[in-house]
Amino acid sequence: MKPIIFTLAFVILCSVTIFSCKKDKSADVQAPEPKKLYVLSEEEPAANASTQAVKYYVNNLASTIIDGVSHQGSAIDMTVDGNNVYVL
Repeated sequence: MKPIIFTLAFVILCSVTIFSCKKDKSADVQAPEPKKLYVLSEEEPAANASTQAVKYYVNNLASTIIDGVSHQGSAIDMTVDGNNVYVL
C-alpha cells in the first residue's frame, strides 16, 4: 500500500509542477512607441535678416521653415497629423 501512495503522490507532484509552469506572456508585449515632442519657435533676426527665423523642432531636431533672410513671415500655431506638420 505504501508504494502506491508514494507513487500516486509523486505523480500528483509532477503533474502540479508541469502544469503550473505557464509561458510568460509579458515577454510578448511590445514596448510602446516613444512619444515625439514638437516645438514651434521664432528666433531673433540675424544681422543679415529682415525678420525672425521660424523653425520647428521634433525631439530636438530643427527644421527651418523661414530663414528670415530670403523669406519673411511668422508662425502662430502648429498642428501635427500623423507624420505631417502644419504651421499657420
